Amino acid sequence: MSQPAFETESQNGEVALSSERPRYSQFALQHKFSLFDSSFYRFVLVGGSSFIVDASLYFLLIEFVFTGDTGAAQFARAIAMLVGLLLTWIGHRYYSFGKRKQLSAKAQFKWVALVAACSITVNFIGFSLMHTLLPQHTLASLFSLGFGVGLGLVVNWLGANYLTYRHVVA
Repeated sequence: MSQPAFETESQNGEVALSSERPRYSQFALQHKFSLFDSSFYRFVLVGGSSFIVDASLYFLLIEFVFTGDTGAAQFARAIAMLVGLLLTWIGHRYYSFGKRKQLSAKAQFKWVALVAACSITVNFIGFSLMHTLLPQHTLASLFSLGFGVGLGLVVNWLGANYLTYRHVVA
């Protein structure tokens, strides 16, 4: 009776046959997530920096530009999100995932738009829900902002890592 042969993939992408059963599934190997992966830290750094710009712009707009307007919070939030999105895309393309061989900018932009639309939608719904439910107070607005951003972060990480900035095999 012959031993079964298993396909294994090395770090450099070469596929070979082995009689040793792999410890992890191919899916797990291809999609492994490690907190020690530098792209995750870079992702958080770029996202955190963009969040600071996003939040600062939002509060500047509602305090100094759109004062007294009841619909101003959503409009100011939309402007701040778009600025944050632009900064995030540039940071992720060249810093967070710059070491990966990526899609062309044109092809990648389609994924950026799709992931951003999903992330912004989730972010905006979370923000609006909390903004509506909580009392009109600066701390409540900050909580609403953070809640929306947290929901958007989950969607954005999954989309960025597995769709938008995925490693393209040459």
